[in-house]
Amino acid sequence: MTHPIKHPPAIVLLPRDFEAKTADLSTDERAERRKKYLDEYFATRRQLISWIDRDKDSRMSGKYTKRIARYAIECTNFDTGQCNPSYQRIADEIGCSVRTVEREMPKIEAAGWCRSIRVSRTMSKFYLWTAPQHKVKFLDEEATAKAEARERARAERKRKIREKFEPTDVSGRPQFEPTDVSGHEPTTVSGREPTTVSGKHINEHRNGNTQSTAFSDGRGGTYTHAHARETIPTDEALFGPWIKANIPDPNKRREALKLLREHRMTPDALRRLAA
Repeated sequence: MTHPIKHPPAIVLLPRDFEAKTADLSTDERAERRKKYLDEYFATRRQLISWIDRDKDSRMSGKYTKRIARYAIECTNFDTGQCNPSYQRIADEIGCSVRTVEREMPKIEAAGWCRSIRVSRTMSKFYLWTAPQHKVKFLDEEATAKAEARERARAERKRKIREKFEPTDVSGRPQFEPTDVSGHEPTTVSGREPTTVSGKHINEHRNGNTQSTAFSDGRGGTYTHAHARETIPTDEALFGPWIKANIPDPNKRREALKLLREHRMTPDALRRLAA
C-alpha cells in the first residue's frame, strides 16, 4: 500500500529519463551531466542529514533515532532512488537491536522526514526521504539568526579590543607640549624683573663668546650656569624656548616650568635640571 507524499523529496536523484534526454550527447558530455546530478545528490543528502541532526522534535530525541535515520539515508541509491535496508542490516551497522530499529523508524516517519512504502510482505519497506517545509524553514531561520548573533558578538569583541588598545583623544582639543606656550600673551612672574628667579638675584658674566649666569642665594654664594647663553627669563612665554635650548631632557623641562610657575626656582634646582 502506498501513502500520499505530503512533502517534496529531499534528495536529488538521477532522473529516470536521463538516458533518453542525453541520447544525442557524446559520452563525455553525458558523463559530465551525470556528474552534476551526482554532486547534487551528495549535497542534498548532506543537507538532509544536517536538518535531521538539528531537529528538536521529541520523536527524534531517542538515543539511536538520528543515527538510524543517517544510516538509512546513506543507503539511498543514486540511480534508482531505492532505499530499503532491512531492519537487521540497520541494527548491525548502528549497534542496536532489531526491536529498536522497528520502534524508531515509525517515529522518523511520523516526524515528517520520510514516507514508507510496503511493496510486499516478503520485502523490506521502501523509504522515500522528504523535507517537511515547516521544519526546514524554522531550522534555516534559526541557523541564520544564530550566525547573525555570532557575527554581532564578534564585531562587539573587535570594537572593545580597539577601544582598549587604540585609545582616542575625546577632548577634541589639540595637545601641546608643556613648554609650548605659543599663542599666549607673555606674563611676568609676580612682577619681578627678568633677572630675578624666586627672589634670588642673577649675576651675568661675559667672557669672550661665552656667557655664564650666576644665582645669588642671599648668603654670599652664587651658582654659575656655564651653558646659558642669555639671561634666564622669568616670563613663562620666554622661559619655554630657553629650557628647550638648555635642558635636553623633556621631563626636566616640564619640571623646570613647574618650578618657575610656583616661584620655586633655586640654584640647586637649576644645577640639577641642567646636569
